[in-house]
Amino acid sequence: MAKMANKQLTQKQERFCLEYIIDFNGAAAAVRAGYSEKGSAVAACRLLTNVNIQAKIRSFKNERSKRTEVTADRVVQELARVGFANIKDLMRWGNKQVTETDDEGNEKVIGSIPFVEFNDSDFLDEEQSSTVSEVKIIHSTTGSTLSLKTHDKLRALEKLAIHTGVLELTPEEPEAPDGQKVEFHVAQPVDEMTITRGK
Repeated sequence: MAKMANKQLTQKQERFCLEYIIDFNGAAAAVRAGYSEKGSAVAACRLLTNVNIQAKIRSFKNERSKRTEVTADRVVQELARVGFANIKDLMRWGNKQVTETDDEGNEKVIGSIPFVEFNDSDFLDEEQSSTVSEVKIIHSTTGSTLSLKTHDKLRALEKLAIHTGVLELTPEEPEAPDGQKVEFHVAQPVDEMTITRGK
């Protein structure tokens, strides 16, 4: 094993290491490094279990971390912001009473309508606003629709669990696909409001 650790990598192996740290997709990195697309998954598995490859990948990751000042701690902190985010920091919802006043000036409740209200971004701190990935306003003849999309909470928790050792990801395991994001659509007036989940 010690001899293997001192073995010089081939140019193709080193290229694989550089490609791998771009997106951590072993099969795709193997293809970009010049390995056969048909056997890319098998090649990636073999390469990633090689101690020399593992050492070179760690070396490239450390170099990039110093170069960009992006440390593992900063990554974990950002993942934690998304993973432990509370949607109530961004919005509130419920039922609003509808009242009417009679001829004598007496006010009475005649029903209720659902409502969703987004919190003003000026009152969100950096941690809360960092959980939002997209905000759009769409105007139409029937009103305006405000769309707010958050980062994927479950995906962030999964990555956080791997970073902290709660879950272990082995080279043989396929990379998990991106999960769904949550999107809220609020149409005006309030009684036309809809809330949907989208990709």
